[in-house]
Amino acid sequence: MQLERLHVGNEVNLNYQEGDMIIGLLQGIKPDEELIPIYNPVLGISYKIKGIDLMLEQLEELENRGILERVGIKSFPICPFCNTSLFKPNIVCPSCKSPSLIKSEFLVHYECNYIGEISEFQKETNIFVCPKCNRQLKRVGIDYGRPGKLYKCKKCNEINQYPLIELECTNNHIFKIDEAEMRQYPIYKVSIQRKIPFITEIYEELKTALKYFSENLTIKYLESIKIDENQIYNIPISITENNKKIKIFIDFILDEKDIDKKIINIFKTILKFDVIFILVLRSDLVDTEIFNPKKFTVLYIKKIEKNEIIARLLGAIFNKII
Repeated sequence: MQLERLHVGNEVNLNYQEGDMIIGLLQGIKPDEELIPIYNPVLGISYKIKGIDLMLEQLEELENRGILERVGIKSFPICPFCNTSLFKPNIVCPSCKSPSLIKSEFLVHYECNYIGEISEFQKETNIFVCPKCNRQLKRVGIDYGRPGKLYKCKKCNEINQYPLIELECTNNHIFKIDEAEMRQYPIYKVSIQRKIPFITEIYEELKTALKYFSENLTIKYLESIKIDENQIYNIPISITENNKKIKIFIDFILDEKDIDKKIINIFKTILKFDVIFILVLRSDLVDTEIFNPKKFTVLYIKKIEKNEIIARLLGAIFNKII
């Protein structure tokens, strides 16, 4: 669904989607700048734009609308058992699989074949004595060798040039690196002329109005919060009253898309965080009123008129922080 605007006076007819919020983040991106997926130890694979982590599904929304285009791919390893990209490396002994490894400089005495850490041989600076046969080692390459740094297992005492590196996913599956499957994620570029979206316009005017009201108010555009283990909720506008430690989140439902999902996200946010939520909701989209005067205020609107929305938002904000 394309972003459609028809300005008649102060009225804006608009098909609004969550993607419209994300477009505002693209304003500072250079035309030739690529959006490259990165590994996030909490979320898995994400895209970072202006410090905000976005998931592939969110950028696919903009791709479907022609705002982003694919210009390449980047591959990431995933668990061969459950396909998650969240895992940690385990460095273990190749012989007994113990994680009790040390990495140290080793010497080997050629005559008695003893190999040990350099600290076992060193008596004084540049004087080495074999701890096994007590012979002094004078000539490197003839009396003794220096194979460099090796790995020694403190459990079975095996010494190896390389450890065994295994991967363990968040579902406790363990596998070797060469057993991992690969998943491709697209690299994006902005493909059309960017326009400041409707929500950004409201944010800018709220910011201008609020700075004259109090210096203790901080307003942010598109704040990302984690509402459950694998879900990020992008709040279009957030306001903090620094003295009273009051936090206000503002979101909008102006078309039929994903109403149930958005309402569920709002209630998850209210239950998890100590915030006040203000929702601007087109009144013809719901059959029954949603209202919780303590933490959830709904501003019902019959038409999408920017100045009316801003005026009602300012009234609701002042009512909460005064």
